[in-house]
Amino acid sequence: MAAPARVAEPLATGDQLPEDALTVIGTDYLGLPPAEDGWAYFRVGSEIYRADFQTRRVIAQVSQ
Repeated sequence: MAAPARVAEPLATGDQLPEDALTVIGTDYLGLPPAEDGWAYFRVGSEIYRADFQTRRVIAQVSQ
């Protein structure tokens, strides 16, 4: 019997992205506007966040 998968709590505005957050490319395919002005989209688990590219601080959660 396998242990249940751990479900992480969503990140809040201002939270630091975890080290394993992946930059999302092909955002037009996902229906997201292009990144601009120093921020990018990141995937953490099944959630997508807009975050500052330099500081990796969450600006907003864009998936729900």
